[in-house]
Amino acid sequence: MGDLSDSEHIEMSNNPKAELFLIKNVFQEYIKLGYPEAEAMQMTGITKKDVIEMKLNKIEFNNKMIENLFREAEEKLFLKYNLFEIKYKDFNISTFSKQNKQILHKLANKSIVYCLWIGDTFETLEPMYIGQAKNTNSKNRIKAHLQSKNKTTGAQLEKIKGQLTDRKIIGLSFVIVEPDYMRTSIEGWLMNKRKFKWNKNN
Repeated sequence: MGDLSDSEHIEMSNNPKAELFLIKNVFQEYIKLGYPEAEAMQMTGITKKDVIEMKLNKIEFNNKMIENLFREAEEKLFLKYNLFEIKYKDFNISTFSKQNKQILHKLANKSIVYCLWIGDTFETLEPMYIGQAKNTNSKNRIKAHLQSKNKTTGAQLEKIKGQLTDRKIIGLSFVIVEPDYMRTSIEGWLMNKRKFKWNKNN
């Protein structure tokens, strides 16, 4: 660290946060040089509370920037223009894959956050459930909701079957998320912000 000018010293003394920042950096330099913690504390005047806070290794993210991106994902996910109507021949659930090849192709091998919609008509579709899927499983995850599923999954297949019995329209929207690990954060943010009838603990 270089020496501070007189004006910089005056600015530091008038800015407690800046002064504490400087003290913490000096303390860390003493520790790197091999001084015992207690001695480094005595030389810099840093408090035990400040040392503990430094050891917590707290990282603060820019919430405004992150939430702007999340809101962009939300807007795309719930924009009716981006909504696909799921096709079934004669409301038969086994016909899903054959009737919706293009949709499955669009989301295959993509990390996604998705939403299932239900309505009497396409125009009256309402969001009922949101989820997320990693790129290696996105296609199978959607099929588990809309055609067939393993008993161990939490897919919404039984509810979808009931809606088809009542001749309801099924909709699907999704956003592709990169990098992959952000999909769970977006899903959690949306569940905290909105209510979805089919999501547990929501």
